[in-house]
Amino acid sequence: MSKLTIILFVAGFMCACSNIRSVPYPTHFETLDQHAVNFIRDVPAISLKDYSPQSKRALQKMRDKEIMVSISGGGARAAAFSLGVLAELEYLGRWTTAPNDDNAVMEIDYFSTVSGGGWGAASYLADRIQSGTAKYSLNERLPDIEEKFLKFSSENDSCLTRGIEKHITTGIKLGQINTNTNSPQLPYLFINTTIEANQSPFIPSPKHINYYHVSDFYACDRGETHRVTKQGNLLPISYAVAMSGSVPGFHYSSAATNICNDPILFKSSFCSRGKNNLSDLVLVDGGVYDNYGFQSALEILNSAPSTNNKTLIVIDSNADTEIPFTNNSDPWNFSLGFGSLTKAGFPGKTSSFNRIFNMTAKAMGITPIVLDFYGAALTNEQLSRVQKLGLLEGLDILQEHAKNYVNCFAVDGSYLDTAELRSEYWSQDCTVNNFYRSGLIGKTTYKFDDYYFTLLEQLGRFVVRVNADKIHAAIYK
Repeated sequence: MSKLTIILFVAGFMCACSNIRSVPYPTHFETLDQHAVNFIRDVPAISLKDYSPQSKRALQKMRDKEIMVSISGGGARAAAFSLGVLAELEYLGRWTTAPNDDNAVMEIDYFSTVSGGGWGAASYLADRIQSGTAKYSLNERLPDIEEKFLKFSSENDSCLTRGIEKHITTGIKLGQINTNTNSPQLPYLFINTTIEANQSPFIPSPKHINYYHVSDFYACDRGETHRVTKQGNLLPISYAVAMSGSVPGFHYSSAATNICNDPILFKSSFCSRGKNNLSDLVLVDGGVYDNYGFQSALEILNSAPSTNNKTLIVIDSNADTEIPFTNNSDPWNFSLGFGSLTKAGFPGKTSSFNRIFNMTAKAMGITPIVLDFYGAALTNEQLSRVQKLGLLEGLDILQEHAKNYVNCFAVDGSYLDTAELRSEYWSQDCTVNNFYRSGLIGKTTYKFDDYYFTLLEQLGRFVVRVNADKIHAAIYK
């Protein structure tokens, strides 16, 4: 190519760029999108002012405290792990340094849930309503709740809402839990989902339903319609928790709204993303916005009566994948490089969450507690205490799985791939770390099986036992 050709090419390119810049920017788009942005920014906060005080609920020892439990997403893994945590909180006093009879699950005032975590909390609360007994024990009822999840999985219903309604929360409406009576009977349940158009939070509560002018909810690609009142108290829990776990591409939920009848909003980016109908809000997994549910939890606690007696417990079922252990410093090692590339993002998510969560909670005068798989990671000294106090009592599946089926590493970081090698380093790595590693197996799924459910449930129990003193201090101080 000659110099003249190059000069002419560059000159032509610059001219073209100049022409592009000279096209007037359609300023009316600014007006359209600014209108949508203002609408999004003005979404009301979820407030406890819309609900009766939980201090009026019977069977609580700590009526002057606000106890919020936030449960992360994670499909079947999150449901089983959270139910194990909640069940063992009934026995919290047994595992404290000074044993007592405190039943901490009865002190919970509010749940903020996402996806699978919502299935766990909703199944517990729905079962309390369905049992109709004044004295309820989750530990006694847990086998029946597990059986419901197994039946739900065995039928393999393509409609998530229909499957949950048929087997897990049958007939229970959200209004039966979030009642606005003078004497609440249950903790309030706030279920987090996300509006696909702008990835902003949507909670099926009176404030959000009214603000977005929701008239109907749809599930199963409009195969089912659930008409709601302005208060949303007729919305089945099955729809709300299925909506919270509607991973884009796998399940679909939506809400009919007339906000896009606004001639300006209709033309904006906010109303141009609907599926099948531009006036619908496409509602997807709550984890798209916040997979921990802690942001809504903080918002709710912030509206609680002015008091320093606030505790936020996050049950975190995110299965952050391990970074591969190795002493190989070769940067071109394919196995290490590819493994790190695909896995490194997950631990960073938990790291950023913990830093933000702890800092924000403390600034708001809230006592923060995180119960995750890593709560079962032990030192050798801690393992001795666990064995001395019998904290593994009854957790046979967890013990067996940790001993035989999870990764173990030698002190130099090499993977132990035979029973002989694992037994040689058992006390150094396998025993003390494989309890928490049991929570990292498998992918996030909608499917339950008996072994996997029991394993994760027992891991949840173990995490409570190991951290019993810390949990007790946060709730009963």
